Amino acid sequence: MADSQKLRNIESPVPMFTIDEAYTIKFWSSQMEDLFRISREEAADAFCYDVVKCAHGKECILRIAKEETDVQHICPVIVRLANQKIKNIVLSELPIFNARKGFAGAVVYVTKLPKKSKTYCVNAKEEFSAIIGSIADGVFTTDRSRRIISFNRAAEEITGFRKKEAKGKFCRDIFRTNRCAEGCPLALALEKDRQIFRYELEVRDNLNRTKTVSANTSVLKDIYGRPRGGIVSFHDISTLKQLVNHVTGTRLFEEIVGRSKKMQEIFGLIEDIANSPSPVFITGESGTGKEMIADAIRRRSNRRDKPFIKVNCSVFSEGVLESELFGHVKGAFTDAKYDKPGRFEAANNGTLFLDEIGDAPPRVQLKLLRVLQEHEFERVGGVETIKADVRVIAAANKNLEEAVADMEFRQDLFCRLNAIPIHIPPLRKRKEDIPYLIERFLEKYRLVTGKEVRDISTEAMDILMVYDYPGNVRELENTIEYAFNRTKGEVIEETHLPLNIRSDECRDNILRMQKMPSEELRMVRTLEEVRWNRQKAAEKLGISRVTLWRHLKKHGL
Repeated sequence: MADSQKLRNIESPVPMFTIDEAYTIKFWSSQMEDLFRISREEAADAFCYDVVKCAHGKECILRIAKEETDVQHICPVIVRLANQKIKNIVLSELPIFNARKGFAGAVVYVTKLPKKSKTYCVNAKEEFSAIIGSIADGVFTTDRSRRIISFNRAAEEITGFRKKEAKGKFCRDIFRTNRCAEGCPLALALEKDRQIFRYELEVRDNLNRTKTVSANTSVLKDIYGRPRGGIVSFHDISTLKQLVNHVTGTRLFEEIVGRSKKMQEIFGLIEDIANSPSPVFITGESGTGKEMIADAIRRRSNRRDKPFIKVNCSVFSEGVLESELFGHVKGAFTDAKYDKPGRFEAANNGTLFLDEIGDAPPRVQLKLLRVLQEHEFERVGGVETIKADVRVIAAANKNLEEAVADMEFRQDLFCRLNAIPIHIPPLRKRKEDIPYLIERFLEKYRLVTGKEVRDISTEAMDILMVYDYPGNVRELENTIEYAFNRTKGEVIEETHLPLNIRSDECRDNILRMQKMPSEELRMVRTLEEVRWNRQKAAEKLGISRVTLWRHLKKHGL
């Protein structure tokens, strides 16, 4: 399908359009056709100002966005239409940047204002009042304990909850995001007394539909400057996210970053099996993100609102692990002074994640097999049979097939657990994901620390791209955290990286790449520019994907 046709198939619930780096229009929604009386064909490839003629005398917010990547601008303006009529609208931009932080375009959404609306232009970083007054955004305020005080109509439309349902509730019960348990931007804003802008969240509405929103948070203060609560403004960018993904080729799946073909296949598999009751067995080296995959399965399933219990089988002795999983009755052993339910009971109707399942002792393996087959068990020392409806997701670093061959793990249990296998490749085999992971980690530590570290030098990126990461994604995150803390400016340099990353082996690999014939080096540099998207690199180089693949294979890339 051609790119133009793909864009034509994307539709938006609000008037919106996109531009490229030259400010020419690339997408024009049907709502824009109705609002401006200009067809998609007329708007396509036209210079933005020739179609959206802003007459407010201020600097173009899209040109501001090109320079200020951390700020969302909300700008009520007067526009002159093709028939010379005047309309008051609000423009709000979402800039798009390439791998090297170069401006690649923007998505702009539009809201029509009443005729008597006052026109003004504000910067969301400088004017707190603009957040409250942003017409297109959902807005709610909370007290210091994060109970909702006010809830506007746009917030009702996005979340599906009415104002009377929301008021007095904790925001986590209404604004149900993937960051409520950890990394809540409102909690961080209140804790650190600072504003947080354009933070991307996954929100579940009242019908459990997932939406992507961009949120701003800030602290509400009394006349004496003391914090008295918080304010959150947000808008639905689900459709905009599709357009950004179309332009940049990125994909974020339940907080898991993965542009590589293998990770895309895993994401597709998760979508297919999420609602199945069958056990899932996740394998992969330490640090590849097995727990995140398990959590993604749970989030996509019909058990998303039920318990998610995690147990690391390697940290308990045999007797303790059995008691942890299945519980015990009073008097079952010396220290059993009262009845205690186990993790299977706690996870009833939900999901149980058994990490390092290969370290489970034989007696526990036998009981696990029974509960997987018959959905019942007894507590340690008990006689009462307990029913449990639990989706089991297991994970292991070690090779369980070898453990089965060595008679260290039950073959029947392995076969039962392995109903749906998922193998996560090590980071060294999906290096095209590294630039996306780095961006995600930079965003995370900017939010946590408040430091404005925004980019990585070419020299530092070269080193990070050739290192093999025996600790996988976890090691890459630790590396970025280390460099982030050492960086005093906005750019991470080579000297900020840990010494083991800047090893002689890494330098040899870089030198090997630099000694390539100029044509081969141009291919590698082009791949870096497009974040190792082979299709885009081939198009930029003017060669076929097969030819590109053949050159990469020749040089071991």
